[in-house]
Amino acid sequence: MKKKGLVFFVPLLILVLAGVVCYAQANGGGTPGASPAKLATADTQFLTDQCKIGQPDVDAIPKLSADTQQNLLSLISRKDCTLLQPFIASRSYFMKLDDKKEIPLPPVGWSVKYLTETEYQQYLDILNNAPW
Repeated sequence: MKKKGLVFFVPLLILVLAGVVCYAQANGGGTPGASPAKLATADTQFLTDQCKIGQPDVDAIPKLSADTQQNLLSLISRKDCTLLQPFIASRSYFMKLDDKKEIPLPPVGWSVKYLTETEYQQYLDILNNAPW
């Protein structure tokens, strides 16, 4: 009885370990979703010069979630500013919000994923204190 269980368990364990090793190798041996500490100089120049994104918004990119950073880096690598419009619109919309004024309708592509954790908390405070 014990041998039958072992016969099924060992191949399963080998398969799982092989999958983990393959996944790690596909990520360059690093952890999945590892995010860069800061953007490359060429990427920063592209964002500020060609896409006309302000430096505070560029500086916010490394503070976003790892998934959002990877998505943005993929879009930035394509060197097409129109692909970054949801990011640009979301950041611009957030900067215009004021808890003393009515909340305007969000632009197309608006997403809180383009806000840092601190900005998201500010956004929630604005929503809670804005005159409806």
